[in-house]
Amino acid sequence: MTTANSEQKTVLTTANSEQKTVMTTANSEQKTVLTTANSEQKTVMTTANSEQKTIMTTANSEQKTVLTTANSEQKTVMTTANSEQKTVLTTANSEQKEVLIMANSEQKTVHPPAHTMC
Repeated sequence: MTTANSEQKTVLTTANSEQKTVMTTANSEQKTVLTTANSEQKTVMTTANSEQKTIMTTANSEQKTVLTTANSEQKTVMTTANSEQKTVLTTANSEQKEVLIMANSEQKTVHPPAHTMC
């Protein structure tokens, strides 16, 4: 019985030792896999963050260009409208002066001064 008991202890000790080795190896491999996965995830997130910054910078730049173009076009429209308005007002003023000069001239012709009637 002592020999059988001794052999059983040896078998169990060997099995326990082998199990510890397998578990340690598995744990070590799991840590390596997790570290690699974490590293890859960080790389993916950094790349995604960098690409998002690039997209946002590009979008911001394009928005500024659109707004600058719109502002420039608005200034051109307003300048053109202002110029056209000045032309219309100058023309109206000129025509009004001509009408008043003609009316004044006709009034002088129709109604000569009173002292010439005597």
